[in-house]
Parts: sequence; structure tokens; C-alpha cells
Amino acid sequence: MPLYLVYAPDPANNLENRLAARKAHFDAFGESIKDGHAVFGQGMVNDSTTTHIGAGERHADYDQVKDLDGSVLLLRYGTIEEAWARVKADPYWTGNVWDKEKVVVRELIAQPTDAGLKMYQ
Repeated sequence: MPLYLVYAPDPANNLENRLAARKAHFDAFGESIKDGHAVFGQGMVNDSTTTHIGAGERHADYDQVKDLDGSVLLLRYGTIEEAWARVKADPYWTGNVWDKEKVVVRELIAQPTDAGLKMYQ
């Protein structure tokens, strides 16, 4: 089954919406893990606070939760339409956490090892 990479940035200053929808998103993503459709998912940290800035030091007030500003997901579906449907059903989409104009879903090139790729178990 194909793998899809989802890049889903948040609009600026949207942490309050993200935190309000977080439990529902985690619950829904947990179901996708159980049904074998979710392979990976993580929040992204704002570029201004990552370690590649300057000399590799984080800002003194660095906080991973406070500095969240998007998500990256790896999904397994039969078609890109199914992957998009999953994205659009996510509480982060319906709760206006992700910037809907900037969300990208892309199919990854198939590899012989894809069938065994199971990051969540």
C-alpha cells in the first residue's frame, strides 16, 4: 500500500487552537495507528527555535509545546484521495489548527522495504 507524506504547517500564532484540539487529534491518530494507516506523526517546532539557528544553541525560553507550529505525518492508504480524506477528517484540520492552504500530501516512491515499515506497534 502506498505511503504518503503529509506536511501540515499551522498559521502564525495558532498555538491556542492547537492545544484545544490536541487530545482529539491524538485520539484520532491513535485509531489510525491501530488500523494500520498511520506510520509516523510528530509536531514541528518553529524554525526560529530549532538548534540549527546560530551556533546551535536554542533560545533560553525554548519550549517544544509552546514552539509547535505544524505537523508531519506518514500515512499508508490505497490512494491519495484516501490519504487526503484522512487529513481532512483530522481534528487539526476541522479545528482550523493546520493552515489548509499550505497542507501538502505527497506519495512517496515505493521501496522494497515499505511493507515492513511499522514505526508504531
